[in-house]
Amino acid sequence: MGAIAAAAFMLVSPSAFAADAPSSDIVKTAQISVELRNMRVEKAGEVYRFTHDRAFVETAGVGATLTQGQVCFLSGLCSGKPIEYRLEAKGEYVIRDAVLEPLGDEEQFAFTYQGEDDNGRAVNLFFRITVKGDSYEIVQ
Repeated sequence: MGAIAAAAFMLVSPSAFAADAPSSDIVKTAQISVELRNMRVEKAGEVYRFTHDRAFVETAGVGATLTQGQVCFLSGLCSGKPIEYRLEAKGEYVIRDAVLEPLGDEEQFAFTYQGEDDNGRAVNLFFRITVKGDSYEIVQ
């Protein structure tokens, strides 16, 4: 009886199906990260302006389209808008000369992007860029 119960469990266990399924049957989800490239920092009055290329990079081999973007500031003020950023599988989408303009010497920009991959799965990307004086840090 114990052997039958174990065999029955293996037949209905989702993890057993995943382990035995051919890799072509497993549905992947797009994996997107962001890179800041060509950062240029310049003094703009009392604060610094950070101009850069913002690259969205897909690494799992599944294309995706980001359709909504939002940025929030340390103060809590947020701004969002519909977008159309298309990333092919293993490709990238680059925003050239994006600008971060802090309201003071220190600022945190929290970015949220949402969309869907080519397999119909939701894609969510969140990262923060913290600036202090003329330095910056990105946290994903």
